[in-house]
Amino acid sequence: MQYLAASVVCRGYWFYVAGLVPAGKDPAAVDAKLIAKYAANLPNSTRWRRKKAGRANVRYLRHGRRFFLFATKGDHPLFAEEAGGVRDFRQHPLRVGGYSVSFRRDGRDQSRRRVHVRIDETPYRELLASLEHHATRLSADALAARLYAIPYRGYAPVRGQLCRLLRAVNARRKRAGLSQLPKDCLFFHRPPLSAGGTPGPKSA
Repeated sequence: MQYLAASVVCRGYWFYVAGLVPAGKDPAAVDAKLIAKYAANLPNSTRWRRKKAGRANVRYLRHGRRFFLFATKGDHPLFAEEAGGVRDFRQHPLRVGGYSVSFRRDGRDQSRRRVHVRIDETPYRELLASLEHHATRLSADALAARLYAIPYRGYAPVRGQLCRLLRAVNARRKRAGLSQLPKDCLFFHRPPLSAGGTPGPKSA
């Protein structure tokens, strides 16, 4: 996820196509076929020349059996071949690994856009319902352990969502006359990129 946010979307790869490796197909063979078909492994120097000439560049990623093609603006066969499946991060968030990834206007500067990574609505609502259900049924230590174990990385929108979950738990506990949980029970870790620009072993 870190690689997608920091090295794909924010670098102008605003268009994407999502697909699924068919059952019985070798994912590595599908990788090789799509990378070759859409020239998704070009060196940086070639990508730079293509960009200057108004031609799009493509990158390829796979997460489990789901694969993704990301493209910059410009001319490219991808837009004709996958016309019905091309989506724009600025209009349609990509939902993957429990996250929702979009490219939206900055809340403080509407002239700029930023990559926005948040917990997708369905898993977030499931977390909220579960935590509210257990807010007065579990001990403070058990609840704190549940909050700390939430696996989502601490991007700014995710941190806001985690804080809202904590406030919801504390509101339930306050009404029941129970102790409040501190903010330090939330885990805000976000893994850095490796020197090669690839995500660490715990990243999506």
